Amino acid sequence: MYPTPDEDIRAIGNKLFDYVIKNIPKVVMAPTKDFDKVWAEFLKGMDKLGAKQYEEYKTKQIKEMVEFWKK
Repeated sequence: MYPTPDEDIRAIGNKLFDYVIKNIPKVVMAPTKDFDKVWAEFLKGMDKLGAKQYEEYKTKQIKEMVEFWKK
């Protein structure tokens, strides 16, 4: 049912996964006074890896799946 993502999307997804696994503990454990700064840095890193492109791909995939199941 799902189309296989092209290599670029797959690579972005893998990089995002690795980034989140490595960096989310820093966000969760950040002192309250530093949270906004740490969170902003985390999001900046996601953006640099292509999170927007990956999000657009996944959104399109979900919309196609919803349309498929409406039939």
